[in-house]
Amino acid sequence: MTTISPTFGQRQELSVSPIGFIEPKNQLVHYERYVNVRHSLTASLAYNGSTRGHELLIPYRTERFTNARAVIGYRYYFPGVGIGDDLTVFASARAVVDYSLLKLSPNSRLNIPTDSLRAAGISLAPELLFGGKVTLGNRVTLSGAIGAQYMVKLFQTSQLTQARPYWESSDSERGDWQKNRQQAVTFRQGWCPSFLITMGIILGKRPK
Repeated sequence: MTTISPTFGQRQELSVSPIGFIEPKNQLVHYERYVNVRHSLTASLAYNGSTRGHELLIPYRTERFTNARAVIGYRYYFPGVGIGDDLTVFASARAVVDYSLLKLSPNSRLNIPTDSLRAAGISLAPELLFGGKVTLGNRVTLSGAIGAQYMVKLFQTSQLTQARPYWESSDSERGDWQKNRQQAVTFRQGWCPSFLITMGIILGKRPK
């Protein structure tokens, strides 16, 4: 059984995503509680109300995409580079609860009900990340990680319109209307990339 080190058990870190300073609609708060020199527990809350950077992940004809998520996880710092050094390398396993709202653009030429252009609900996902952290002056941290998650959606998307004219496109890369609709129906389902970038401050006692 893992016990809490007297020093590291009092050490915590609070951080935010610097992306939020560039895109105010995309915010993340991340908390880390150190257990000992190699282990920590993490939790984060995030909200994204912007489609910027999601063009390859969101369905064709998306008018609005919003996303909120709560995440808890465990982080392992690889031996040889301990917490408090200038650079640390870690792996993180996390559990994600995700709420997403998808609204498709209306088409004035087609009489499509609003309910057929909307889907919203909760998805669950296990996530694995690998990354590194730079610590400056034993207080300020900069970290980044990349990985993947597998999302399991718990809401219906089969109600999205099946009208072929709605999904057709003159763009050669979007020429298959069935694929365009399928991308919407499988929205928030399956494998997708993950990344985490934060800057923060270490709270509590410094390691001796």
